[in-house]
Amino acid sequence: MSFCQACGERNLQGARFCASCGASLVAALASSEAEAPASGSSVAPAAVPAKTAVRSRNGRLALFALLGAAVIVVAIAVYVLNFAPMSADQYQSEALLYTSVILSPDGRMAFPQSTDTGLSSNDPNERSVAKKDWDTWAKKSRAALVGIRGLRPPSQNQATQRDLLKGAEFFEKFFTAGDALVALSAKAGLNQSQLKQSTQGKAFIAIDTDPKNQQIL
Repeated sequence: MSFCQACGERNLQGARFCASCGASLVAALASSEAEAPASGSSVAPAAVPAKTAVRSRNGRLALFALLGAAVIVVAIAVYVLNFAPMSADQYQSEALLYTSVILSPDGRMAFPQSTDTGLSSNDPNERSVAKKDWDTWAKKSRAALVGIRGLRPPSQNQATQRDLLKGAEFFEKFFTAGDALVALSAKAGLNQSQLKQSTQGKAFIAIDTDPKNQQIL
């Protein structure tokens, strides 16, 4: 419905002249349509300038390129630090460092002297010191075994590394048996003969005197 601006009479929608006074309704109709857009219509969004869109796209491409380069650098660093073979000098230096924790220069076990003499002592304090010194040395030695297993030998040192890994297997058994024997000594206060006859002592001696293990040492 539309209303006549001259007399206020209500007219049918789309009428061009007022049915009451004959005044033209065309101007009012055009003004109404101009002020109120048709139902359901939407205002088109402002177009994004072409230069702005290009800059945004180029910025994203540069960011992706930068991230890709960073991933490549990190991957190379991880490979070099964890997988690439060491130089011969570096390998020999680190292998010597780790083995010197476990073995003395003459190739014998480097466990503390207090452990060797204090396990069968009648003095509880001496046995306690012996156990403490053993625990400290065994802890350092196990850390050295981890280091040995992590060595990355060059081709000319592959045989040496295989021997070290065999030795690491023996040392693990040696430390486990030694832990049990030292714990028994600290708790029970057995003499040397009794320690040797104990289950823990026999297991320790069996590992320590095994010909295969002697070949490794």
